[in-house]
Amino acid sequence: MGGAKRRGATALQDASAQPGAALVIRAASRDIDVSTVESAQSQLQRAARPAVTTLDGWTIHEYSVVTSTNLVAANLDPWTAVRADIQTNGRGRFQRAWISDQGGLWLSAVVPIGRDMIKERTLPLAAGLAVCDCLHELGISRLRMRWPNDVLVNDRKLAGLLIDHFAPGLAVIGIGVNVRNQPEALDPNLTNQTTRLVDLVPAQESPASRRRVSFAAGQENSGETPALPGVAQENGNPALELPELTMLVLRHLRLVLTQLRKLGTMSLLPRVNKMWAAPRRVELDLDGTFHAGLFTGVDDDGRLALSDEAGNVTFYDAHEVRHLTET
Repeated sequence: MGGAKRRGATALQDASAQPGAALVIRAASRDIDVSTVESAQSQLQRAARPAVTTLDGWTIHEYSVVTSTNLVAANLDPWTAVRADIQTNGRGRFQRAWISDQGGLWLSAVVPIGRDMIKERTLPLAAGLAVCDCLHELGISRLRMRWPNDVLVNDRKLAGLLIDHFAPGLAVIGIGVNVRNQPEALDPNLTNQTTRLVDLVPAQESPASRRRVSFAAGQENSGETPALPGVAQENGNPALELPELTMLVLRHLRLVLTQLRKLGTMSLLPRVNKMWAAPRRVELDLDGTFHAGLFTGVDDDGRLALSDEAGNVTFYDAHEVRHLTET
């Protein structure tokens, strides 16, 4: 292959989608020296290797840049997580773009789900609850969930989730949290639509004690912590450290999933339904068909409950609803 040339368009597969492959290199209608491309591919493969750490039962792969942390995590083992400083092709439900710029928490966690369809349906709700638990521990107030996968503070989006299923018995939970990033700088349409942890986390620990969580034992132990987990104080302003914040999210995620596995969905749903701040008037987009009504929460199977003006209640699975708009 040395010195050979290949004519025409060439594209190397994306390293972030398949670990060990190279970043995308494109050339249209021109000669390419294959040996040069192979050398570049080898260099990019080495650069794309993640930093790997193991802590609290999680194996964490950390990258500088990927297309999508969910795609990187697609073939990884359970209780493995992927974090990246930047996603170039972050996405939400139905392939909607998710701005994933420097300074945010872009994280995917691979978890076992077994064969219980109700627990699988409840997984996005459990993951959202875990993120809310993490934010509560950081001192965030006035937060709520917006069905099925957004976390809001003062009606501005702070975090979002995406669940993917790439292999039987496993799920990849994608979590995006605005920390110090500036999504509105990349998409002006997001102005006044989002918020960030750096603007919300108290600069100093409040007198109220935070709980320490022992995840190995699955128990909560009371006790004060000297500083907010994942937060470093700098000139009186909070500076959130992403590796520590990653572990805080993963610890709460494992705790909630352990509760779901041991005690079932009914152990979580009352807490989930409190987080909606329901009832709320909404409009559902069922892939082009629209239904308006009063969102009252989720039922025992994790389905959205919509009440019409006559009081009749209809239930919807998440895959049926393309978009929910609060009106």
